[in-house]
Amino acid sequence: LEGSEMCIRDRAVVAGLARAQDYPAICRILEQEFHASPYMEKYVLESLYLMRAPHQAVARMNERFETMINAPITTLYENFGGGQDRAGFGTYNHAWSGGALTCLSQYAAGIAPTQPGYTQFSVRPQMGPLRFIESVVPTPHGSITLTLAKNRGSLEMGLHCPAGTEALVGVPVQEDMDSVLMNRQRAWSKQGIHPVSDASYVGREATWIVWKVKPGDWQISVH
Repeated sequence: LEGSEMCIRDRAVVAGLARAQDYPAICRILEQEFHASPYMEKYVLESLYLMRAPHQAVARMNERFETMINAPITTLYENFGGGQDRAGFGTYNHAWSGGALTCLSQYAAGIAPTQPGYTQFSVRPQMGPLRFIESVVPTPHGSITLTLAKNRGSLEMGLHCPAGTEALVGVPVQEDMDSVLMNRQRAWSKQGIHPVSDASYVGREATWIVWKVKPGDWQISVH
């Protein structure tokens, strides 16, 4: 059944009912169980990102959708399977199979609204094993554009924050990082927080250091 024990667990994470101390056990279950349809798989992937397990999310995404992506047709179809022999795999073009794409935008790139109409939005990326991400999110104020490039402990982030909006930018904490530069101004070092024009320090949360930034183009470097 779709409403299996696995589905109950990942929905408990998405709903905020699961306890943080249960996350390792839930992650172990999601390494072994693969019964969800493409529709329910979205909630499995979302739960992994919410549990701060982006490497596992990307690995599972690759495993579950590999056959569908490699199939000769260019649309995402209703059920898993595919290739030349599609018997029993449902319709050719099914919207519910796109849940992994929304997870990549909302969690891997990390772009999500925090106020109606994207007047304020957050950027809290969880790249996991991904080395490069480019994302465009249309809003009533214009498009948010984001590029992320990771290389051997350094991270380059390019963000366009449209006029009429503000962004809560979560800079991912890197191992042994020495500095964060925002538009060539030092924003963070091992000595502490430094003032930056058009940006205000919000605080440290989970795996990010967060600033609120005004509209414009932002180039953020982490080394």
